[in-house]
Amino acid sequence: MHPISPTITPAVISHRSALHLSSPPFKRRGSHFRKGRSSGTLVALMAPVALLVLPASGANTALDIIGRFNLIAGDYNAGNETEGSAFIYGNYNPSTQSRFGFNGGQAANDSEYMLWLNNGVNNSNSTTLITGSVLSRVAVNSSQFTLNGNAPGTPVITTGEAAWENELTSQLGINTTAEFVGILSDASSQWAALDVNSTASLPGNGGLSFNAAPTNIDGYQVAVFNVTAAQLSDNTISRYDLFLNGANTVLINVSGTTVNINKSFTGDFTNNENKVIFNFFEAETVTITNNARAGIFAPFASVIQSGSNIDGSVIAASFSQTAEVHDKRFDAYLPYAAAIPEPSTVLLTAAGLGVLLRRRRTV
Repeated sequence: MHPISPTITPAVISHRSALHLSSPPFKRRGSHFRKGRSSGTLVALMAPVALLVLPASGANTALDIIGRFNLIAGDYNAGNETEGSAFIYGNYNPSTQSRFGFNGGQAANDSEYMLWLNNGVNNSNSTTLITGSVLSRVAVNSSQFTLNGNAPGTPVITTGEAAWENELTSQLGINTTAEFVGILSDASSQWAALDVNSTASLPGNGGLSFNAAPTNIDGYQVAVFNVTAAQLSDNTISRYDLFLNGANTVLINVSGTTVNINKSFTGDFTNNENKVIFNFFEAETVTITNNARAGIFAPFASVIQSGSNIDGSVIAASFSQTAEVHDKRFDAYLPYAAAIPEPSTVLLTAAGLGVLLRRRRTV
């Protein structure tokens, strides 16, 4: 099929200002999180300048976001193909090999946005979408995009802050890019605090063995490991071995600021990439020099891909890509609870509301 001439649909600029985010996108947020799901209470706190609404019962916005995108990054140097969709909240720097929306990651309909760009395109290179459409908060040059239109429907390029905010709300259930990034930060902190139930050991056969001993979390068999960056790069091992032992989800929390993933992934890592996620909750740099068969969750880190494919989700503060990212999006379960305002904030908000009510009565 010949590429379809892209249609640019501009949107009226909203009165709300958008957030221009680039790496590093944020600082770590506080650790006042509880484990488990949202309490199920829909809370609306009215203040003179803000309205805060917490997710309703069962909402797990973090998993919704991670399950929607194959790749999430701040600054993104796109040096190769990404099979699925991507959300780029920093600077997007495509190469001549940048492609999205194909193989297992292709869009069901070409109207689906496969490439979300908070800050447009940062260079003059072109991007190809085999299926799907482009959404950009700022204006882009349509000649930099080739939309092949290999799925039903018609691909488009939609631009403008109003359209951006509308899609954030309707597709992802959030209001701003800052909220999107904050959810990733919160999720990393919460998952790092989960109780450990499984161990990684060195059996002396050249591997680091991850032996899952899952426990029930909200009806799912979840295995939680804690390992260090030093364990992952131990020179006495050549591979990581996983034994699921009935686990539906495997969470591997990794401490340390500098991490090297330089071993092969064997055992149950193979063909279970969408059930496993590494949470680099302290990392500033993660370098991947071997084919990673798991999700890479590093919302505070610069992730550097050095010539080997990644079979799994990639979430990073910045991502330098030199090989393929395959669409093995994380679709297992981990608990996530939306951040709740500090008691002092609630009291101040209530006090402000009381003052307004008293003033109205005296009018």
